Amino acid sequence: MAFLEESLLSDMTLTTGEFLLYTPETQTHLDYMVLDSQALQHLEVVESSSGKVEGSLFHFVDHCKTGFGKRQLRRWLLSPLTDIKRLNERLDAVEDLMEHQFETDVLRSKFAKLPDLEKLVAKLYTYSVKHKVKAIYFENVSLIKMREFKQLQGHMKALADTVSSLRDKVKDFKSLRLRTLLTDDDKGGLFPS
Repeated sequence: MAFLEESLLSDMTLTTGEFLLYTPETQTHLDYMVLDSQALQHLEVVESSSGKVEGSLFHFVDHCKTGFGKRQLRRWLLSPLTDIKRLNERLDAVEDLMEHQFETDVLRSKFAKLPDLEKLVAKLYTYSVKHKVKAIYFENVSLIKMREFKQLQGHMKALADTVSSLRDKVKDFKSLRLRTLLTDDDKGGLFPS
């Protein structure tokens, strides 16, 4: 961190991450396990003993179609849940998606065509952080920023069509999380209307 602060990079890098201080003696209950590098290595969670992804747990369970889905699955495997309620909620969501296999397959094929939205949002956020630093640009960066913002806006608007196959089945879902994610925000959900 000291190096990042000295090189004036801390505002651009540290603000985009999420860091939690882990103190085992003061934290009696976490919702997830904290696995050290030795445990991850011996359990071959993200790498096999040969140092490759092939043969690891991640390789076995990864059927994600997007980069941001792969990263989320990796985070989940590196920090498995310990809260039974949250585990059951996640299992309910998996069960609902498996019961509506056709709609899930349609959704997966549409997701495969999406760019990496998480990276695009992070890139746009980094632009705003750089703007605070007041750096001098020698090229037309504003035009590039606007083009990328417009691209992100177009993909966000297309999400309604992307998830429409599942949104039609939302009343059948047992999973409260899926129902909330796919219900319009003006009707009490989280999906932007």
